[in-house]
Amino acid sequence: MVRFHSTCIYKQQLGFLMALNINWTAAIIFYLLFIAALIIFVIVPATEKTL
Repeated sequence: MVRFHSTCIYKQQLGFLMALNINWTAAIIFYLLFIAALIIFVIVPATEKTL
């Protein structure tokens, strides 16, 4: 029920921003870069301070 309701809200409010097809190459590259940035800028500095 919640999934259906949220899908309707997304389509009503953000439908003009949504693509018809998913660009998997761009999505995979983005999330790999995102994870790498988290590791480099968040996890590594935090673990170095605690050592």
